[in-house]
Amino acid sequence: MNLAPHRDSSLTGKRIVVTRAADSAGDLEELLRSRGAEPLPYPCIAIAAPEERGPLDAALRSLYAGDFDWLVITSRNAVTALVECLQALGLERRSLSRFAVAAVGSATARAAERELGVHADLIPCEFVAEALAAALVERIRPNDRVLVCQADIARPVLAEALQAAGVAVTSVVAYRTVIGSGGVDLRSLLAAGRVDAITFTSALQPATWCTALTLKAAGLPIWLAFALPASGRSLPVPRVISAAP
Repeated sequence: MNLAPHRDSSLTGKRIVVTRAADSAGDLEELLRSRGAEPLPYPCIAIAAPEERGPLDAALRSLYAGDFDWLVITSRNAVTALVECLQALGLERRSLSRFAVAAVGSATARAAERELGVHADLIPCEFVAEALAAALVERIRPNDRVLVCQADIARPVLAEALQAAGVAVTSVVAYRTVIGSGGVDLRSLLAAGRVDAITFTSALQPATWCTALTLKAAGLPIWLAFALPASGRSLPVPRVISAAP
């Protein structure tokens, strides 16, 4: 990601709210600063451990025992959750090289390499579950066993697509998505007209979408940044979310 300052950026001086979870907002905030904007952190969501840790703990122990051939990581938050779980179980990260790793996107792959010490063997061309499933089906050998670690609110499309292709897949909840807290005093900033835009980076965040509908009703522009540019190109053209057609 090229973070060199852009002198002629259309974002210069803009005050832009970042609604990502605090643990994963850094890259977007840094990118906005590089374009001359002022990021305003307001985490609509937070990441929490599963209510029942047993399935995840058991799956990771099985992974280390050699019971899986692939580990599928579906988000950067899943990377953070795996790090915390491995530490709690006393499992060493260097042992993760025993199996192949698939990551849903380049940011997830970088996080996995940085925090887990593993290299992603597979990254789909399009960073969505459907593309990841299609790429996995092409790479997986007969009798390969796949472990998918994802959020509690993740769509079942990945596991369902793999199962439909005859793949032996185990899907476990690595983390829960809950309502966030902290950040800027958004109510006061909105009342004072000191917010230029709101960014949302996931369609799977109920708290985020509820907030989006409220802000859209207030006439505030909402920008979608589903995938950050990997080069120095400008951000995608903003799109407006509407509560109705």
